[in-house]
Amino acid sequence: MKTTRFISVIVTTIVLSTVAPALSSSASAAVSPSKSLSQCDAGYLCIWSGTNYSGSFQRFSATGSYRPISLYAVNSIYNHRSARAFLHQDAAGNGYYTCLNPGQKIADLVGWRESSQAVYLSTVAAC
Repeated sequence: MKTTRFISVIVTTIVLSTVAPALSSSASAAVSPSKSLSQCDAGYLCIWSGTNYSGSFQRFSATGSYRPISLYAVNSIYNHRSARAFLHQDAAGNGYYTCLNPGQKIADLVGWRESSQAVYLSTVAAC
């Protein structure tokens, strides 16, 4: 009986010592929104197809006209500019829109915003 318990403790210790570090390192690699946000340089409006700044990535810097979105979905956005930016439902700027202040981030867009077709970068400071 004591031998069985001793062996059980040894096996549990070995399993935990080999599995636990692997679990903690994979968990920290999966949760890394700051790494994806670092893709967005200052002066750009950036969008990602996935939530929490993951997935396919597109960035915009030209002001004064509607720019088409080439991603199949828009699930997160970061306005890393010093002026406001707009996310538009329609490629020509029609329909719904959202105004983003400088520095504004949204990690999980919902509703019509997921199928947005254009952005517009303004030179005006705030919404």
